[in-house]
Amino acid sequence: MARQLRLLVGTRISKPKQVPMPYRHLFFIRSQGESTLSQPISACIMTKNEQDNIGACIDSVKPYVKEIIIVDTGSEDDTVKIAISKNVRVHQMEWKNDFSIVRNEMIKIATQPIILMIDADERVLPNQEESFRDTCNLLFDDHDKIGRVTILNEQENKETLKSSISRIFKNSSSFSYAGAIHEQIQSESSNTTYFQSGITLEHKGYLNSSLIAKDKYERNLSLLFNELKNARNGSYINFQIGRTYYVMGENKKLLII
Repeated sequence: MARQLRLLVGTRISKPKQVPMPYRHLFFIRSQGESTLSQPISACIMTKNEQDNIGACIDSVKPYVKEIIIVDTGSEDDTVKIAISKNVRVHQMEWKNDFSIVRNEMIKIATQPIILMIDADERVLPNQEESFRDTCNLLFDDHDKIGRVTILNEQENKETLKSSISRIFKNSSSFSYAGAIHEQIQSESSNTTYFQSGITLEHKGYLNSSLIAKDKYERNLSLLFNELKNARNGSYINFQIGRTYYVMGENKKLLII
């Protein structure tokens, strides 16, 4: 018994797990405080200069998922440092002016059977264990389903706008993203159906001060107008352009679109 105890004392119980990837892999530590309520979900977050948001985003989603993946596209602040301190998987890739490319890379990286896409400036609201569990059960029962989550968009005038976006689905090669901006999930299956999950996120990104600080207005409009040139049906792109101008307070430009 004494010898067994000495052996246990000298044994390292856990160590960082090395995961080979076809791109630059920065850091991965297995979480020691994983919630017993977490579901088999990979939460995927893309970042660039999100040091003011990423910590709170990770903390909000961590209780509900088994894995958190960060793909950073060139942060010049402490985004990566903060993410690493939260014991999540962090990868870097070159930004190619296309959000779909980043999302599709995150799908390739994910190891859990279900994927949740969440933006760095979003937060999962508390007390949603039942909603996450029920959503996972639905996705396991029908692999062709795509779940929508409710997004509460906080405005600078304190008004909250509610929207519903497809964000949670099975980790399958059948699913991929298309569109350089305001990208949408697509399925190879003709039997794909959508359902409204009970999951709710709070979105901070439309607060004027946050947008101006990161020049998101100009970036988004540039990508949208570029996408409009090649769009077969420009109605959705025009809607997003108009929405961006509305958020900016540039209502006069809505008449030009």
